[in-house]
Amino acid sequence: KTCLGVTITQSAQQLRLEWVRTRLQSETESRSIRDLSIAAGFGASGMLNRAYQRRFGETPTQTRARIFRP
Repeated sequence: KTCLGVTITQSAQQLRLEWVRTRLQSETESRSIRDLSIAAGFGASGMLNRAYQRRFGETPTQTRARIFRP
C-alpha cells in the first residue's frame, strides 16, 4: 500500500477492470459482458457493473455502445 497508494486487493481489481475495458473496446471480442465478468473473476455482472461504473464513470454496456456506435 505504501508504494502503490492502494491495497493489493484494490490494485488487482483495477487490473481486472482495465482488462474488461480493453476487451469491451476490442473489435474482435465477441464475449458477452456476463462472460467477461466471469472471466475477470467478478462472478455476477452486477458486481462488475458497480465497480466498472465507479472506476470509469459509465457502465460496461455504455462503453461497448460508445465504441461501436454506427
